[in-house]
Amino acid sequence: MQYNADVMATYHINDKMTVSVDGTYLHDDSLRDDAYGVTTYFSYDIHPWLTFNARGEIFRDNTGGVITEYSSFNSLTQALSNQPFPYYNALPTTYGELTVGVSYRPEFVNKRLSLGGFTIRPEIRLDKSLNGTHPFNQAGTVQNPTVNNGTNNMLWFSCDATWSF
Repeated sequence: MQYNADVMATYHINDKMTVSVDGTYLHDDSLRDDAYGVTTYFSYDIHPWLTFNARGEIFRDNTGGVITEYSSFNSLTQALSNQPFPYYNALPTTYGELTVGVSYRPEFVNKRLSLGGFTIRPEIRLDKSLNGTHPFNQAGTVQNPTVNNGTNNMLWFSCDATWSF
């Protein structure tokens, strides 16, 4: 049996600034695991077409069973047929995460769209283990899927584009 709970609260400080807090809890009987965390979101409208965004998160996986990567396209089918499959996970870890970025809604594109709006969101993110484990940037093996010989942090850049309609 699995139990999930998620509660979110949002407060509009003024017409340009918004803060949200999200709390998450997961209990999984088959994994014998509890995982929980808190995330805070902040956004500030610099211009009608540009918003600054920030996010901070702390998340705890008590056994390392929830934060797992199934590292093959056929991991699911092998698991269902009771065959070994490639995956890896971390030791029990408390994760911290900070992300900053912007939401850019280019006016020269959106003025020409007859339907919806176009947004580009570049961001930079830092993930860190807060309890001394090293779960990042290293893969496990089928024989030893638990990763603790990677790094204790990971920095990445990403960007997405959405067309909402």
